[in-house]
Amino acid sequence: MKKTLATIAALFLAVGAYGQGQLSFNTRIVGTVDAPVTNSANGLGVGSGFTAELDIVGAGGSLTPITPTTAFRAGTGLAPFYVNPIDITLTGRLGGSSVTLRMRAYNGVDYASSSIKGFSNDFTIVLGGDPGNGSPPSTPAPLAGLNGFSVVPEPSTIALGVLGLGALLLRRRK
Repeated sequence: MKKTLATIAALFLAVGAYGQGQLSFNTRIVGTVDAPVTNSANGLGVGSGFTAELDIVGAGGSLTPITPTTAFRAGTGLAPFYVNPIDITLTGRLGGSSVTLRMRAYNGVDYASSSIKGFSNDFTIVLGGDPGNGSPPSTPAPLAGLNGFSVVPEPSTIALGVLGLGALLLRRRK
């Protein structure tokens, strides 16, 4: 029994180490990717305080978050429109295989509980990295096909703002 469990554990480790697809989570690579993220409230880049996340789009539109996430660049000019680039390894996915992704941006702890959020179109890339067939590894795949998008306040946030403005107008009127 112990030998069987040890064999199964070794098999899972071997399979996990076998597939090593890689991607470059970067929303600005000159000539390849230019996907700025804007804040619809002011038209500026979202900048610090926002998190960027890549999700694998599965059957029926299900989303599986990929870790790690990254933050948006701080600063002036174009910096706040783009993420701090990182390379991500997708264990269990071979280099050369394709994957459909969606990028999400949000200002809270997670996407669901954030008051300002948005997401990109779905796009498909071919992963770089180790193809697992003896061929030399390739560089991490860029997010070609990713388009820019805007983050927007949730309707409840807008409704609270309208209620507050109405209360101020009524108070001023009296």
